[in-house]
Order: sequence, then structure tokens, then C-alpha cells
Amino acid sequence: MKKLLLSILFLLSLSSFAIYKVGSTSKYVSNGPRNIPNNVYYPATVDGINTPIINDGSKFPVISFGHGFVMQPTAYNWLVNALVPYGYILAFPGTETGVPPSHSKFGSDLAFVARAIKALGDSSNSIFFGKTADFNAVGGHSMGGGSSFLAMQNVNDITTFSTFLQQKLLIQNLLSQKQKFVEDQL
Repeated sequence: MKKLLLSILFLLSLSSFAIYKVGSTSKYVSNGPRNIPNNVYYPATVDGINTPIINDGSKFPVISFGHGFVMQPTAYNWLVNALVPYGYILAFPGTETGVPPSHSKFGSDLAFVARAIKALGDSSNSIFFGKTADFNAVGGHSMGGGSSFLAMQNVNDITTFSTFLQQKLLIQNLLSQKQKFVEDQL
């Protein structure tokens, strides 16, 4: 009986989360001379490209997610399907897909895209007008995961970051640089 009751309560708690359809659009944002292409996915009224964003009074956090080494941003449909139906706007910058990539430029792109898409919530010309939450995040996989560490350097307006299998060499370089900085300060 206790297991049945717990199972019912668990299922009821899941039903309190809104399950949205997934809309998508292509959005270019410019950071000085750098024009950054993005695939952006968002909670929508119906599945599809350039469909209206849901209008239920909700505001959605923005996540800028970096792809892995020589991977295309479109390789992450599983992440779109895992997050967007639960109320996230997910942007995939399409830079640094070739060889050799610049990790520092990609990190800058991740941070800039998180800010730029969030700022579209203040633009009456945008489909995201009034729909972006006060917090945002950067994250990534492999090279994008390592670059998300770089994205978080010297920022105070991006609230969260996460990585999936970040590039270990980049992390080791950052840690050794930090250790050298600490040693220089002593």
C-alpha cells in the first residue's frame, strides 16, 4: 500500500510540470565583427520551425550549449527533447566547427549568445519578447564543455554552467594557469 501511494504521488508530481511543444528558429547574433549563427529551440504552441512561442505567462531560462570537437550543433536533438518541453530556451552556436577550432573564441561565443538570446526578451521585435527569465546558463559537451569554463571567466551575469565530458586537456591547462597565478600572488 505504501509503495502504491508513493508511486501515485510521484506520478502526480510529474504532472505538475508543463510539457510544451518544440519550436525552432535560426538566429544570427553579432558580437562586433563576429556573426554567430544559432539554432534556437523554444517552448512553442505547436512543433515546427518559426512557430509561435507559448503564451501562458511563463518566462523561460536561456541555455547556450557548445558542441563537441568537429561536431555540428544539430547532433544534440536528445538535449532539445530533454529540456525544451520542460520550459527552456536552448541555443546552439554554430561557430568553431572546423579544424583547428579556437576554444577561447568559442567560449566567448557561448557567453555572448546566452546574453544575446536573453536580451531578445526585452525586444518587442522578437518572438522571445517578454519570454526570457532572469537567469541563463552556458554548457557544452567535449570541446564545448571545456569552452564553457572559458565562457564563465570574468562574468557575473550568467548564473549557471554545466559540462558533459569536457575536454580534459583544456581543463588541465586552466587549472595549471590558476595554480601559477596563485603561486605568483604568494
